[in-house]
Amino acid sequence: MFCEKCGKRAFPIRVACMGCNSTLPDTPAILETPDKRTNPKHVVCVKCGSTAMDARIACIHCDATLARPFRLSEEEWPLEPPPEIAYFVFACPDGACEECMKLDGFHFLPSKLREYRVPIPTCKHPICWCEICGTYRDEGTTVSTNRDGKEVTYHHPGDAADIAAFLERSGGAATAAQIAAYIDSQVERLGKSGGLSRRL
Repeated sequence: MFCEKCGKRAFPIRVACMGCNSTLPDTPAILETPDKRTNPKHVVCVKCGSTAMDARIACIHCDATLARPFRLSEEEWPLEPPPEIAYFVFACPDGACEECMKLDGFHFLPSKLREYRVPIPTCKHPICWCEICGTYRDEGTTVSTNRDGKEVTYHHPGDAADIAAFLERSGGAATAAQIAAYIDSQVERLGKSGGLSRRL
């Protein structure tokens, strides 16, 4: 991330006491792992004695207070994804806030990468552990060799090619529930037809 005040890269950041502005020797609750956020600890500044549970997160270069949650700049974001990526998925860890969890499992095509960022603007945590993961185009496919020595590719319900095709028909994005319903319908349809894969 980059500081909006001085423009320099401000990670790792400085965590300072809100009382006396000294750098804290211990890690505040805001930097704990998500599963520990339900039981925040109080970090006491050894210099002034104030409780710094909600410590100030500052730029290490100019000491400007940084906005929370952190936001990635254009320089840090892969706006031109690798061509082998079929689609992206929002992934949230245990303990993510309710706003982030609404997007957990949300799928979108690489063409929409400019429209999404992590953390989302409505994230409730000072530091967000959620991420956007890319899925490769050949994920879930099976490749075998026939009697003539030629490679044969089989696609299965829910593989990367299948989901990417569904996203294309759905405007480029779909929720986790929509993806799950689509895969279920594909499995049911192919099960009735007697085959759970299609040969290309």
